[in-house]
Amino acid sequence: MSEKYEKLGLISEVIQALMDLERIINKSCNQVYQIGMDSCGFEVKDGNVIGIGLFDCGLTNFPKQLLKFKSLQKLNLADNKLETIPESISELRNLKKLDLSINKLNSLPESIGDLEFLKNLVLEQNQLESLPESIGNLKNLKRLNLRENQLKNLPNNIGNLISLKNLDLETNQLNQIPESIGNLSEIQSLILGNNNLSSLPWTIWRLKNLNFLHLENNVWKDEWEELTSKNRDLPSILKFCQQKATINVFISYAVVNFEYFRIKNISEFLKSQEEIYSAFYCEKDLTGNIDDFMNETVPKCQLLLFFASKKSVFNSVDCQHELDLARKHNIQIIPIKGKDVNWGDLRKHNLDRLLGHEFKEEEFDDFCEKLYQYIKQFKRDVNLFEPEEAKFDKEKLNVKNVINHYLDSNEFNEILRSNLDQFKEIFQMFSNNEISLKEYLERFNQTLKMKE
Repeated sequence: MSEKYEKLGLISEVIQALMDLERIINKSCNQVYQIGMDSCGFEVKDGNVIGIGLFDCGLTNFPKQLLKFKSLQKLNLADNKLETIPESISELRNLKKLDLSINKLNSLPESIGDLEFLKNLVLEQNQLESLPESIGNLKNLKRLNLRENQLKNLPNNIGNLISLKNLDLETNQLNQIPESIGNLSEIQSLILGNNNLSSLPWTIWRLKNLNFLHLENNVWKDEWEELTSKNRDLPSILKFCQQKATINVFISYAVVNFEYFRIKNISEFLKSQEEIYSAFYCEKDLTGNIDDFMNETVPKCQLLLFFASKKSVFNSVDCQHELDLARKHNIQIIPIKGKDVNWGDLRKHNLDRLLGHEFKEEEFDDFCEKLYQYIKQFKRDVNLFEPEEAKFDKEKLNVKNVINHYLDSNEFNEILRSNLDQFKEIFQMFSNNEISLKEYLERFNQTLKMKE
């Protein structure tokens, strides 16, 4: 019987292992061109067995003979009756594809994370209730199929699978997805249908390569119920998630104004809000090097709040350094004007009232709430997570604010009243298709410049 193996140039130890496998499965194990999804055979290349398929062979235990195949790259044990996989599977160091689908596995060994070259892991139709923490060690994994299991949660370090392109979690019992999902920068397909999900982490907005997201048959609530019920397209969903994603805020102020601006209270209030992860500030009793703290903390924030006073505007090296850091790292700045300076003073730091806010000492609670609402709207107008896009968004916001400021001015209202008949006339001409949109805008602009 060993002759069919010997002519392939296999070593005696491998030949013996193949013969043992035949006895275990009680059927012939022949050479195949390539290990497929329903293969029962072995694949040879350059005198080494690189693939073994034992599909539907009635296995109740993992055959220890498989550990003899040190060059094994593909292993298909699908459609058997396996309940466990031994820790010794880590000895198959060269595995690139492992198919354990349609078995009775309720757990995986921690050593699965030692298969550093693994690219394809198929665990569909098992009874897995959780995954080992070591799953996050599979840095080369491109496809992970966990469809039709009993998973209730995922380990947070699933976000370490930086090469993953396809993740199938359909038909499990998942109640939530960890925020680390947003770290899967290469993922293209994410299948989450038929679970118990009521929401997803806003971090999914980071999945720039995602082109397929399956969300059907979950128990969506609040914003996610609206998102899924309207069948919004994927870009719209990701954009919405980006707008809702939490940000880090850095609070810049002069130390002498710590109590006046109630910096600690503002930080605590902001941190308690849904769309803000943390609000950093240099405490009065900060130990260590303050420059190191600023250099480390400011760049990891998406927004800087500059509390303006005579001290912070005209005579604070630390505040100037924080502003410089923010601009160096393209972090957006919102100025908060105190009572002892005017908006003209803030031009020293190229800060404008059109993007600013005023501190209201006597209405502190109302000030905090309005500040947060302002930040929320600012997040929607300006993409704080993409510096280059943020610069363009900020220019648009500046134009919008200038226009709104002008529309609210007495000058505009006077022009509008004085030339109301002309405005009505050109609008009627446009409505009757007598003039084009371009002509309408030109005439509107000309009328706007007229003064009685």
